[in-house]
Amino acid sequence: MNQYLILLDIGGTFVKTAKIDLRQKNEQIKFSQSPITKFINETGYSREIDPVELLEQCKFEVSKNINSKENIVGIFISGQMGGWILTDEDNRPRTNILSWQDQSVLEFEGKYKDITTYLENDLGREWKFNSGNELRPGLPIISIINKLDDLELKGTRIHTLLSFIAANMVTEYEYILSDSDFASTGMLNIFDHRICIPNSLSSLSVPNISRNTIRIGNLQNTSIPVFTPVGDQQASLHGSELDAFSIIVNIGTGGQVAKLGTIDDAKENQVRPYFDNKLIITKTHLPSGRSINNFLKNLFGNEPSEIDFNLLKDIEFKKTRNIFEPILNFTESHIKYLKDNYGDEKSIEIFLASLSKEYENSIQALGFSQIKKLVFAGGVGQKIKYISKFIEDKFSLQVKIAQTQETTLKGLANLGKNYFD
Repeated sequence: MNQYLILLDIGGTFVKTAKIDLRQKNEQIKFSQSPITKFINETGYSREIDPVELLEQCKFEVSKNINSKENIVGIFISGQMGGWILTDEDNRPRTNILSWQDQSVLEFEGKYKDITTYLENDLGREWKFNSGNELRPGLPIISIINKLDDLELKGTRIHTLLSFIAANMVTEYEYILSDSDFASTGMLNIFDHRICIPNSLSSLSVPNISRNTIRIGNLQNTSIPVFTPVGDQQASLHGSELDAFSIIVNIGTGGQVAKLGTIDDAKENQVRPYFDNKLIITKTHLPSGRSINNFLKNLFGNEPSEIDFNLLKDIEFKKTRNIFEPILNFTESHIKYLKDNYGDEKSIEIFLASLSKEYENSIQALGFSQIKKLVFAGGVGQKIKYISKFIEDKFSLQVKIAQTQETTLKGLANLGKNYFD
């Protein structure tokens, strides 16, 4: 009897599901998707999600793949990292989900700096590096402290967006999180896997951490096991066939570059857990699909259409025509200046050159002495050839385009197949 896996990816733009046959090798993954639950209030710095609404959406998407006549042997989950929610001991919400995009700490002048100073004093200056070398307003450890006056911590669990969804989809839930997921909170020493939280959060219940794929319960009203969710970046890298000799350039809704490495390779870059007890060295939050959408919106004065996006695909890379502008220059007034002085096509070329330069600089920062190839993944990285041609011209490396646009689902599929091998 055929065995099937259900894949669930809770992305920043869509919730996607797929069902794959464990016996099929290199099959094209067919998936369905729906726009992710909208933010409750997208004004100012707040970016919160209704946890019940998102949970119901995920349950519904998974249910569409359930067939009582099929032997479904597991559900594997990935998704956006850096979101958090507090719950009671039964995983019932005590807060909304705060997205990684939430920057509420910036509403109060000086508070972000005060909190980061407090964390360095309480946890030691090495905390930032040991927790992944990432500091930003939306980092959950900072975001929780910012909300501390409104929170009840006794009898309260910290969940990521992903672990909250998983916990409420299963029966007899085990409070275990993947290191690739929990590391995004800033509360995990990724080198020795100790939880690191300041005194002000000491009464918060924290999970057990696993480096391996662990069953955390069965899907409600079924005997189908659900496994620890993993970070979407790690899943996508796995689906892009990351190895010791490659750098993955992933440009989709968000943008990152990443390679395998060690603590000695980190320098000023971010470090995150990967699979099989490995680490990735990465630079994230690079200009990507959101930046492109904003640029086109300001260039044409309305929400971009598919025709507008296709204009970017048609721009050819020519070394002699590069004009670099710092990506932060692309404000509404600056784009108007470019349009008035250069026209649409040249303005697009200037923008693409500047975006590509950001990725060139990030690859340089990662270091590439052992690297033999660059793999472009994500819809933008795969479709807009200007970017890959620009990068190829700067480095004497093989450039490859990932075989599937759905590298995250492919990575999840690979995890599932490896587990059942």
